Amino acid sequence: VTAQSGMSLGDLQHKLAARDQFLPLDAPLPSKATLGGIGATNSSGPGRLAYGSLRDMLIGIKVAHPGGKVSKAGGKVVKNVAGYDMSKLYIGSLGTLGITLEMTFKVRPLPEERRTIVTKFPSASEVFEASNKILNSKLQPTAVEFIDPRTMTSLKENSGGPDRTHVLAVSVEGSTADVNRHEHEVSDIMNRAGRRESEALGRREHDDFWERLANLTELVAARVPGLTLCKTSVLSSKAGEMVKLIEKSASRRDLQHQNYAHAINGIIYTYFLTPTLGLEEIRNVSSCITELRDGAVSYDGSLVLERAPLKVKEKVGVWGHIGGELALMKAIREKFDPKGILNPGRFAVGV
Repeated sequence: VTAQSGMSLGDLQHKLAARDQFLPLDAPLPSKATLGGIGATNSSGPGRLAYGSLRDMLIGIKVAHPGGKVSKAGGKVVKNVAGYDMSKLYIGSLGTLGITLEMTFKVRPLPEERRTIVTKFPSASEVFEASNKILNSKLQPTAVEFIDPRTMTSLKENSGGPDRTHVLAVSVEGSTADVNRHEHEVSDIMNRAGRRESEALGRREHDDFWERLANLTELVAARVPGLTLCKTSVLSSKAGEMVKLIEKSASRRDLQHQNYAHAINGIIYTYFLTPTLGLEEIRNVSSCITELRDGAVSYDGSLVLERAPLKVKEKVGVWGHIGGELALMKAIREKFDPKGILNPGRFAVGV
């Protein structure tokens, strides 16, 4: 399918669904996020475990360059590239290399069945132990998510009081027979992990659950104006340890926070819930982020700020240490936009 970059992901999915197709991309805020914006940030959701990110679905792109020229890369059939696949270069570039006009994606038929198996655990470490068991099995789930008690409370539509359990949510898609098999085997893994309280969400509950998770940032921001959101990426084997470090660091500073993670991908989202941002709150949030960024680097990972008040950004920076790629990034930017017209200073260290 080819679509202009200003179309929202939700609108595209609606049009594809009329033909029993879908783009296997579940980026946050689908009703508002445009395809161009998702591409510029390489934004993705839980389903990247099975399908990858937008970079993996893109097969063609049309881009306007600073001098007014329009170029194309890739094409409208899957096998269309000989040499460098230039279309991928624009993904995640934050609009610093060109302005995306339209994009062409691979799409898939809508799955016959969708289901989510939700299992509750008393601790985060037990969730990650169970997710590692799924990783080491022959199962192919669509998503495997760690959700802490505060995030589960945020996801609840009714005010049933605070949730006190950590959750492992496993999404599966495919034929009814395949989904039934996955549900049985996931439940068996949970039983062997010592948990017998697994609940299967049918299609409607499944869709509602993942829709609310996709809109989580908006739900939290509505009640926390001074929200700071960090995205930490580490090896999946280190995700449980990183969550432990986040809990210790935030608790030591008495910072209200909540976490959820793509457990097998090793991507952790941390929300610092600071309704007011006085000098002490800014200092505490900033020092916590600095500590966590150092911890992520020690695990061969990174931490970036996806959302934060300006005063926090000024103290800790959005990107952290870039490493040896910075010179290459600057050289590419110089070739594509020598006058620095597009989004100047938007990327790391003024790129």
